[in-house]
Amino acid sequence: MLQSGIFNKRLSLKYNLLEKYHDGILTSFHHILSVYNFDAGAVYLPSPNNTNIFKLVYSVGFPPEYTENIQTVVQGFGFGGTTVSLHSVRISEDTENDPRFVRPVVFKAGFRSFISVPLLAGEKVMGLLNFGYQESKKFTLEQRETLSLLGNLFGLYLKDHLSLRISIEQERQIKKMYVLGTELFRINDLNHLCNIALEESMVLLNANCTFIILKPSNKVFAKGIKEKDSLFTPELINLLEKDTNKVPLIIERSSLTEPALINFFNSCNIEKLNLMYLDLEDTAIAILAFGQEHNQYKDFDIISLTQIGNNLLVAMRKYLYIKESQDHAIAKEYSRISRELHDSLAQQLSAIANKLEFIQRQNANEEVPYSVLDEIQECKDLVYLTNNDIHDTILGLRLLKTEEDDSFTDIVNKYLQSFMSSYPDIELNIEINQLNCQMPMNTQIQLFRIIQESLTNIRKHSKARSASISITQQNNQLLIKIDDNGQGFDKSNKSVGYGLSVMRERAEEIGAIFKITSCQKQGTQITVSVQV
Repeated sequence: MLQSGIFNKRLSLKYNLLEKYHDGILTSFHHILSVYNFDAGAVYLPSPNNTNIFKLVYSVGFPPEYTENIQTVVQGFGFGGTTVSLHSVRISEDTENDPRFVRPVVFKAGFRSFISVPLLAGEKVMGLLNFGYQESKKFTLEQRETLSLLGNLFGLYLKDHLSLRISIEQERQIKKMYVLGTELFRINDLNHLCNIALEESMVLLNANCTFIILKPSNKVFAKGIKEKDSLFTPELINLLEKDTNKVPLIIERSSLTEPALINFFNSCNIEKLNLMYLDLEDTAIAILAFGQEHNQYKDFDIISLTQIGNNLLVAMRKYLYIKESQDHAIAKEYSRISRELHDSLAQQLSAIANKLEFIQRQNANEEVPYSVLDEIQECKDLVYLTNNDIHDTILGLRLLKTEEDDSFTDIVNKYLQSFMSSYPDIELNIEINQLNCQMPMNTQIQLFRIIQESLTNIRKHSKARSASISITQQNNQLLIKIDDNGQGFDKSNKSVGYGLSVMRERAEEIGAIFKITSCQKQGTQITVSVQV
């Protein structure tokens, strides 16, 4: 009798219980071989991806023509598959003439008698044992009943060890989740926070790919996904947001109809996508998801996703709280700076302008060289220009004070009214729609600064006679458009480029898209779009 067998290395060791519990299970298996003097035996266990398919994990005595052709047993098909469906031992005493064999593989492998034993734990089939004799063999009723009993004992043994293993894995997973939660909570950088969460998710969830979509900016962080920028189109993101009331949501390939989702599944080579929506005070702040190459539903996968999502949500809540506190502190500092500018620098510049005016008047009738008077006039103009810039800065700082209850559009309107009264030579057309959204303080600050800097450039550099500004909202997209009929500029000019780069950096900080169009003598248009 053979004393050693061959493991099927094609199966993941994660599911190969025979290797995990080698001593107990293989000892029992070889004991059955010895007691019944079987010439060969094989063990099949459920596939990790489909419990209706049983895969060969261990064999002894069967030649390659058997093991290579019968790698899997499908429930309900063939001799072994029907054994699984019937939950009972099946015996063939003449494999050559037995019509129950779909393929003549067993007989051609040299076995005249063949036995299939289901490994049962109640109504659940935990596996299948196949045995073969090279000669024809008769079986008594007692032998059949003994094999059936051994199959039940074997099945219960597998179930107990599987349950124990799952419990051990869950305990380890819980410990890992705690460590992950502690690590995420220490991180104060949002980019770093998302990347760490994704790296750990790939391992903890045995995922093919993971990603996070931040709201409202729709910024995407991803692991295991190639061509991220081309895959995560607005259409795909909108589809992923459809069922935000379901937590978590499971999308399977078999249910797909939308091309964007089909393309995503194909590109990532996955069969199932699990999503969790991270909400803060009934507002979605992120989508966390992971994809797997199999579509088997596992409660523990969903539990793990929920735990990772909750850990990430706690860390993001802390980050947002700190960020909001910083934003409020910055706004208060703006208020303090505006008071100091008004009380010191602005008043001092006004005093300088008055003194220059006095000197100019005193020497108006004197024989003072024109060059001196010209210099005095230039000094006056420079002081007035600087004073106007400071006035705009003070106004912006005051409007952004945290004590104010004004909305973003109220703040912008106040600034635009002040601009029009201060610079009546520029005709300003305003179109501001009512916004149905609440934006973070930093988003409001950066958008306001972009508007302010755009209008400052118009009055100082464009020589425009008219300009327009519109603020509109379509669904969750806020669009700001500012244009003028001025002289335009060459965007390659470095001195001009610096001012534009500041506005572009402000837009990037809040996840907005910044575009500028300008040609010499054809005016300038600036557009900013951001998710809200």
